[in-house]
Amino acid sequence: MLEQFFEALPFWPILPLVAAAFLIAKAIVIVEPKQYHFVLFLGKYWKTATPGFNLIIPYLSWVDKKASTALHETPVELSLKTSNHVTFGLILKVQHQVASDVRLAYKALYDLENYQAQLKSFATDAAIPVANGIELEDVYNKKEQIADKAKERLRHFFHDFGVEIVDVLSDEPRLPKSVEVQANKVMEMQREKQAATYEAEAIREREVGKAKADGESVKIRMEKMGEARRVYAESAAEAIKALTSAGTSADEALRFMTAIADNDALVTAARHGSTVVMATSQTQQAPVALPLPDKSAAVAKQRSLRESEPV
Repeated sequence: MLEQFFEALPFWPILPLVAAAFLIAKAIVIVEPKQYHFVLFLGKYWKTATPGFNLIIPYLSWVDKKASTALHETPVELSLKTSNHVTFGLILKVQHQVASDVRLAYKALYDLENYQAQLKSFATDAAIPVANGIELEDVYNKKEQIADKAKERLRHFFHDFGVEIVDVLSDEPRLPKSVEVQANKVMEMQREKQAATYEAEAIREREVGKAKADGESVKIRMEKMGEARRVYAESAAEAIKALTSAGTSADEALRFMTAIADNDALVTAARHGSTVVMATSQTQQAPVALPLPDKSAAVAKQRSLRESEPV
């Protein structure tokens, strides 16, 4: 019964429709965003299918290669050797993308056999000379220098081939276990040395500041002492002038002022528990108090003398 049913169906009119649908499906090319499809016709470049709906000739043309203009990251594993012959590993992460210009994107895929593999080759070639020029102690500090040199070399070469090098990043260097322990010890000693240097510098700055402050204090005290001596000298000169004007000789007035100064020094020393060293001499006369003359008695004596004179 089924055989009779299939024999009764008109297959011949359906076959052309099926073939047409199949050809149409093969002729449609849907391209995703940020991608280019390069189409060949009979083995020769024909056109570039851009994002969206595209038509090609089935069986006579086909999509040969696809280029993505999105940002990609290609890791480059390096095995490098320092100037003191220590081998270490380093991973560079090359951030790159195919140019959005169709002609440059074509060059990236057809002028270069495999540009991602060539990225690794050029990055390695640029990193080796830099690594050979640094010592083990500088590996961690110079890893950015290695990445920058690789980025410079990659940009210089791939710019004309439609590959844009956005950036080159570096991971932490990988040292052999024994070397890593020694390197950590060396860096720890360097940090301790740097900390000691900072501490010594702080102590020196503090001592210098203290010395400056002490110097200023001594300067102020000396200025005050000089001012006090000047005032004392002026006062002593006024006192000697007053004594000499009252009829006291200059030597006696000077001895009198010296005795007062000595007595003041002894009193001050007694108050503060200090010791005073004073110059002595056998010929030095003991200071004596010189009372000022009584002006009223002198005036009365002169009056009595005038009265006793004959008229």
